[in-house]
Amino acid sequence: IWFLIALSFGFGIAGVALVSQYTGAGEKKNANLVASQMLSLSIIFGLIVAVSGFILTPYLVPLITKSATVTRTAITYMRLIFWGMPFMFIAFTFQSILSAKGDTVTPMYINLFTVTLNVILDPFLIFGWWRFPHLGVLGAALATIICQGIAASISLYLLFRGTKGIKITLNGLIPVWKWLKKIFKIGLPAAIGHSTTAFGFVLVMAIIGRVSNPETVLAAYGVG
Repeated sequence: IWFLIALSFGFGIAGVALVSQYTGAGEKKNANLVASQMLSLSIIFGLIVAVSGFILTPYLVPLITKSATVTRTAITYMRLIFWGMPFMFIAFTFQSILSAKGDTVTPMYINLFTVTLNVILDPFLIFGWWRFPHLGVLGAALATIICQGIAASISLYLLFRGTKGIKITLNGLIPVWKWLKKIFKIGLPAAIGHSTTAFGFVLVMAIIGRVSNPETVLAAYGVG
């Protein structure tokens, strides 16, 4: 998950660079087109990651840990959390686009709202409070996806309405190589740079997951 977040941050840098460039030059049409292409790319990439992650998780998790308990729990959590990747990428793209326009307050409020909601939902879905089902680790993943979906929905609403200075259109979402080439030219090196650090964390987790009593060690590492 860290690795994928790092990739999305890298491409978000391309969005900030290009949208701010065209906005500063007074080329509003091109700024809107770049933002639309960024959103399209995030949706496509998110769907690819969701499907591939769901399929590959049972094969990848055992490479990180030998513990049957950790493996079983991680597979349950990650196979569900991967379906929230499109929502997460949309929200990150929205944050990048608005940051390019100088608006960091709106994404902050959305994040504050959804994180607070996530904290509230977690115990209800994990422990089965009130009339909610007792879902355990599955509940934690479900709460996260619900909040990611809300954040993505708010982001899409604001972008299509154009109330924040950038207006997305359905026609603009159609991938155009000219714009994708610009995005990849700037975003790919940044994505690789960010993901390298994240990959280092994955390697550390793989080493820790093979020690004796990995459940305790992995939990302690996660808290740290």
